Amino acid sequence: MSWGTGAEPPAARRQAGSRRPAPRPAGTAPWAELHCHSSFSFLDGAATPGELVAEAARLGIEVLALTDHDGMYGVPQFAQAARRLADQGGPKLVTFFGAELSN
Repeated sequence: MSWGTGAEPPAARRQAGSRRPAPRPAGTAPWAELHCHSSFSFLDGAATPGELVAEAARLGIEVLALTDHDGMYGVPQFAQAARRLADQGGPKLVTFFGAELSN
């Protein structure tokens, strides 16, 4: 893990800049993924927040919500990765944060 270092795995950096997403056909709405779990959702999510941002950029997803189980532990890394993507000239990814709560 890269707690607070701002580092992303090299593979995630390559993916984000490797290809430009295909343009969206005219008259279609942007895709917004509103149910996404990171590796902070044990047994349900496998990718780090930075890897999720890189893959969303590669796929042309414009809006992504991180909704891990019972907490918002991945939100800082998620927000930092989205900001880095935009600062490096990548697409602007609109981010939402939430949690899937259980009792």
